[in-house]
Amino acid sequence: MFDLDDPHPGVYHLLANELALLDADPPRHATTHNALAFRLKLLLAAGFTPQLAACASCGEIEHLSSFSGAAGGVVCSACEANAFPFSQAALDFLVGAVGAPLAAAPAAPPRALQQAERAILSALEHHAHLRLRGVGARSVP
Repeated sequence: MFDLDDPHPGVYHLLANELALLDADPPRHATTHNALAFRLKLLLAAGFTPQLAACASCGEIEHLSSFSGAAGGVVCSACEANAFPFSQAALDFLVGAVGAPLAAAPAAPPRALQQAERAILSALEHHAHLRLRGVGARSVP
C-alpha cells in the first residue's frame, strides 16, 4: 500500500491525530465512528477511494442500495450481483467521514456503522488481494 522508502506526511498526521484522540482523557472522540473514519481515510490515503457518488458499475446516481468492493464502491439495484446491502445511513456516514476531521466523524446507527465497516474492509480486501479478519464495529469503544 505504501512504499516504505517514501515519506507519507499525510498518513503520519492522520495516525498522530487518531492516537491523540485515543490518548485524550477522557477519550471523548475515540468512538466507533472515529475508528471507522480513520480506517476510511487511511484507505483513501493509499489511493483506494471507493465510489460513493454514483454506481461504481454503471454510473447511475439513484437507487444505490448495495456495496461491492470488487466493483469499487456503491452499486445500484440493477448492478448489485455479488454486493451486500448498503443503507442510505451507511452511505451518508462514509460521505460525511471523508469530509470531516477525525474528531468530528458523523454519528450513525449501529447497523449503518456495521455496513460501513464491511464496505471499508471489502474495498481493502479487493485492492490488497487478500482476506482480512474484521475488527468489528462493536469491539471499538
